[in-house]
Amino acid sequence: MARRGLQYRIATGRLTLPVTFILALLVWGGLGWMLPEWGTDDAYLFHRALWQWIPGVWADRILMFLSYVFVGYLLIESNNAYAIVRMRTSMQASVYGWLLLATPCLFIPSMGPLVSGCLILALYYLFQGYQQNEPVGCVFHAWLFWGVGTMLFPSLFFFLPLLLVGAYMFKELSWRTFFAGLIGLSVPYWFLLVYAYSMGRMEVFKAPFRELADWQPLFSYTPQGWVLVGAGLLFLLLLVSSLHYMLTSYDDKIRTRNYLLFLILLGFSFALFGVLQPQHGVMLLSLLLPVVAFLGTHLFALSQGRMPNVFFMVYLCLLLAAFVYNIWMLSYSF
Repeated sequence: MARRGLQYRIATGRLTLPVTFILALLVWGGLGWMLPEWGTDDAYLFHRALWQWIPGVWADRILMFLSYVFVGYLLIESNNAYAIVRMRTSMQASVYGWLLLATPCLFIPSMGPLVSGCLILALYYLFQGYQQNEPVGCVFHAWLFWGVGTMLFPSLFFFLPLLLVGAYMFKELSWRTFFAGLIGLSVPYWFLLVYAYSMGRMEVFKAPFRELADWQPLFSYTPQGWVLVGAGLLFLLLLVSSLHYMLTSYDDKIRTRNYLLFLILLGFSFALFGVLQPQHGVMLLSLLLPVVAFLGTHLFALSQGRMPNVFFMVYLCLLLAAFVYNIWMLSYSF
């Protein structure tokens, strides 16, 4: 512990997660108190459909915060189930909280944490089917939660080939699992079709596909400054964590290597899509947060030596600087 220094003590300390939770609660409450006009991101159909049923100004913010807490819990449970990091640790949720605090604009009510939850649940079942003799049920549930995510964020349809790549990497791909996945993906839309038809509102069923077809020309949209800052921080940690994986992958089991490699592929795919379609920057940040939290935890908890400790401290300083910048931008905007 002495040789690993502060980085190791923070990564394995029992107070790391409680302190992060308290800080997040204070920031969330402080923003809601200082910025009463803080609005809702209603860019997508189901954003508007859900938030209009939530009474009061604070109800949607409470639901938003609880959604982020739930995603953090899923990160811990996923690591405990599949040992993505070679120790039992709550560091995943802590890193997730740090990244969220550095981009406090993500506390604005939106579908972001719900889509993140669907992503983690889909990955959970996809990982569960690794080398099983009958992974049909796991693939079905993975595609089912991915399908729910596409209803909330239709552009997730573009990443469906990655599920096939993951099924191939985890020895799950066959004709049976392929069709099981398609059925799982379509189940949410069956319910949506029944609802839309019975209520005489077929435009609700068509809306996700219309949003999916809304492809903007390249470089036609300039993201807000806080989105660019958050994207830069996430990409930096994604890049360094990926390099760390490539240099130290021999220390992990083959199963863990496949999990981490798939997370890296997923992270860079989200980043590339953000470059091509930056108007979805807020949602893509929400999707990148849990993926980068897994990879960042693998870096911070398992790396040793002077350089990893220096990078850890520098990255914490960057997170703090991003937090101050984003708080200033929020207060200036309102």
